[in-house]
Amino acid sequence: MNEERPILIYLPPGYNTQTTRRYPVLYLLHGYGGFNLPNTTEWEQWGLKDIAERLTNTGDIQPMIIVQPNGYMENGAPSYFFNHGPGTDGKRWGDYIWQDVVNYVDKNYRTIPQRTSRAIGGFSLGGQGALSLALTHPEVFAMVGAHSPSFRGADGSIPYINDWNWFNPFDPIWLVKNTENARQLTLWLDVAASDDKVRECGTGSDRCVLAFHDLLVARNIPHEWHGDWPGSHEGFTYWMHHIADYLLWYSAKLVGQ
Repeated sequence: MNEERPILIYLPPGYNTQTTRRYPVLYLLHGYGGFNLPNTTEWEQWGLKDIAERLTNTGDIQPMIIVQPNGYMENGAPSYFFNHGPGTDGKRWGDYIWQDVVNYVDKNYRTIPQRTSRAIGGFSLGGQGALSLALTHPEVFAMVGAHSPSFRGADGSIPYINDWNWFNPFDPIWLVKNTENARQLTLWLDVAASDDKVRECGTGSDRCVLAFHDLLVARNIPHEWHGDWPGSHEGFTYWMHHIADYLLWYSAKLVGQ
């Protein structure tokens, strides 16, 4: 997008001393409350760094680089991590993540630059963004984790999601229904048992986590599913308690050195 954006990058223990080793990369997207300048995200507030450090030092997860991009626009609103369409600001937020950020990380850090060594995940709007990016670019990401993902659509509530014809090719629901891209991915999906934001759909809607899970089942698309963990749509009651679960899964799926 030809703009400088802050990116928080976690380097695992040993990165600066084992100078010939290369590492898989996990890209984690924030939610609506997301990137708190200058140097932290919601993931960090919930203990991501300390948990990753502990699990790496105990050998429970492999050493990996964790990248947390900033998906906020200049006006403070979230971008939703997709390319904004005609009649909006036209910013290419999706391309920024899968192209600019990935290329920057591969160029400047000792990554393993292949799809099987890249995972992307996120929670809430970041979960929707992660699904969108992985489903549109399975040649870049082989694994995707959607943690309580929202499924916003072109219903007029978000100014730059204003046209279904434009948005459909970025929409995880449309992509699963109309492409075979999900079969190229290793998928994780979870939602809290008491999530009153994204778990269940309104009347006549299929834009919720339970309906997306049912869609994956109906299409016989394998995915790891967790829908009964206690909590709500909130970091301190739910996501922070499962960061270790998430990291264990990503680590087990990523191809390392």
